[in-house]
Amino acid sequence: MISRCSSCFSCDGWLDKKLINNKKIKNFINNHLENVNGKTVLEFGCGVGSLTKDLVVQVGEKGHVFATDISYTSVKIARKRLEKRGHKNVTFIHDIHQVNRV
Repeated sequence: MISRCSSCFSCDGWLDKKLINNKKIKNFINNHLENVNGKTVLEFGCGVGSLTKDLVVQVGEKGHVFATDISYTSVKIARKRLEKRGHKNVTFIHDIHQVNRV
């Protein structure tokens, strides 16, 4: 099952206006994401895992997060951050072709 925000925040320019404040974006996404407990979630462009650490908690032990990024360094940092927290329900994927999938 694929979950998505209840509204498309990029269509009304919200993302363009708020891109500077990462914490606000993260809170917005967390507040608008439907219940993902026990589900599988794809995070496309995970960066260093700022949102990923929230998603793994939201999907719970029975769910799983697949987090991808084009940057090997970002994936490495994200993986370390979540391993340090003991999360096992996440798989990081270094995707060098990610730009071609947008």
